Amino acid sequence: MSTLLQNLHRALHPRAVAVVGARKVDDYMWLRNMSTFTGGPVYSVNIDANEIPGIEALGFKNYARLTDIPEPVDFAVVAVPRRAAPIVLRDAITKGVAGVSMFTAGFAETAEEEGRQLQQTITTMAREANLALIGPNCMGVYHPKLHPQQRRATQRRRWERRFPVPERYPCH
Repeated sequence: MSTLLQNLHRALHPRAVAVVGARKVDDYMWLRNMSTFTGGPVYSVNIDANEIPGIEALGFKNYARLTDIPEPVDFAVVAVPRRAAPIVLRDAITKGVAGVSMFTAGFAETAEEEGRQLQQTITTMAREANLALIGPNCMGVYHPKLHPQQRRATQRRRWERRFPVPERYPCH
C-alpha cells in the first residue's frame, strides 16, 4: 500500500487527534466535536494565552505546537488564520501526522492572489509529504466510528433554538 493510502487510513482510523486553533468565540467547537472521540487522546494546540484557560476547563491538555505533543498524532483539525496554515502544516509534517482537515478559509475561494498562493503552498507541502489533506475551507469528513457528529447535532439543535429555521425552508 502506498504511503498516501496508509496515511489516509491512519487519518480515518486515528488513535490520537489534535485540534489546532480552537477558540472561545466559536465555543471551542472543534474540541467539543472531538470530545466524543473514543479512539484515543484528543490534544489541543493553541498559542493564545487567553484561550488556554477555557481549553483546559474543558479537560484538554494544551500545547503550543503540534511538535510539542509527546505522543504520536494521526489526525489534526486545523482552524487557524490562513497565513498560519503553512506553519501549522509544516509542524504536522514534522510530527508525522497522517491527515489534516483544514477548516481554515481564505484560500483560492476568495479569488485573491494571496489566497491562491497559500493554497498552492499547502497543497504542494501535503503532496510532497504524502499527507492526506482534507480542505482547505472544509468541515472535514464524516466517519461514523469517530462519532463527532453526535456533538455537532447537539450544537445544531442549540443553534436552531436561538435562530429558528422557517417552516417554508425545510432542511431537516
